[in-house]
Amino acid sequence: MTSPADIEHDIASGYGAMADRTALKVLVAGLAVAVRNAYGMLAVLAALVTVAAVCLYAPVTLQAGFGYVMTWFLLLGGVPPVIELARERAKTAFRTATHAVPVVRGRSARPLFVTAAALPVTDAARLVQHMAGRFRLPDALRSADALARTG
Repeated sequence: MTSPADIEHDIASGYGAMADRTALKVLVAGLAVAVRNAYGMLAVLAALVTVAAVCLYAPVTLQAGFGYVMTWFLLLGGVPPVIELARERAKTAFRTATHAVPVVRGRSARPLFVTAAALPVTDAARLVQHMAGRFRLPDALRSADALARTG
C-alpha cells in the first residue's frame, strides 16, 4: 500500500509533472490525427502557446479578461453544421460511407444520401426531407447546383 509520504515524495521528485507531460503529448498526438493538416495543427499549437503564455506570465486581471474573451469567442464561434448530399452512392465518396442516411423525396424511388458534421445525421436527414420542392433534389439545392455549373 502506498503511504502519503511515498506520494509526497513522488510529487516532490517530479513524477506527477512527468505524467502531465506524457498526457499532454498523447493529447497533442491525438489532436494531430483529428486536425489532419499542417495549417490546422499550426493554428492549434499557436493557440496553445498563447494560452500557456497568458496563464504563466500575465497578471491575474489580464488572465481573467483573457478567459472571459476566449469563453465568448468559443461560444459564439462554434463550428457551423455542414450537411452533405450525394445523388448516387456508387460514383462518389459515399460508396464506402456506412454512416450516410438514405432519404427518399418526392415520387422518386432513388434516395439521396445524407451525411452531416456538427449535427446528428438523423436531424440532417429530417431537414433534407422537409426542404421545399416536390422533386428528389430540393429546390434550393437545385438552384445552387445550377449556379455552380453555369457560373
